[in-house]
Amino acid sequence: MNDVVPLVGGFARFDVSTDRYPARQRVETWREEFGRTLLRIDLAPRSPEPLHAKATAYRGVNFRLLRASRDTGFSS
Repeated sequence: MNDVVPLVGGFARFDVSTDRYPARQRVETWREEFGRTLLRIDLAPRSPEPLHAKATAYRGVNFRLLRASRDTGFSS
């Protein structure tokens, strides 16, 4: 995971961005960190275009909220 920030009350914020990786590592990093770790699904790229994506997820005991860039270039 790119950044995990503990928050009050047992909540945590997870930030994932492909900008931190070289182009050749972005697809696999996004699939692993965003798809498998945060969403628990397998993602597949929709096109061979370079990937640029960001997401922030908030997790608590019975709470989850996800904000992602509009078009990640992936489908589940």
